[in-house]
Amino acid sequence: MWAEQVLVEVGCGSSSPMKVPEQRACDGDRMAEGSGLSREARVMRYKEKRRNRLFAKRIRYEVRKLNAEKRPRVKGRFVRRKDDDDDEEEDHL
Repeated sequence: MWAEQVLVEVGCGSSSPMKVPEQRACDGDRMAEGSGLSREARVMRYKEKRRNRLFAKRIRYEVRKLNAEKRPRVKGRFVRRKDDDDDEEEDHL
């Protein structure tokens, strides 16, 4: 490990050395066993998925798209219509 001892502050600024347990690096083979796939298989799977990506925008719900297009926007954000605000004020009076 990069540091075998660490100075620990005790009381009024005095320090005493304290042992730090060493940590061993994991083998690359052990990490591959846990995932179930070898590195080559994972890389091939990633490359295949990357090749098959769809960059065209797919609209899943036509109704939502139509409703969103009808709603008023300011700088791309939805805003309330002025007609709705006037009607709400009259209802509360």
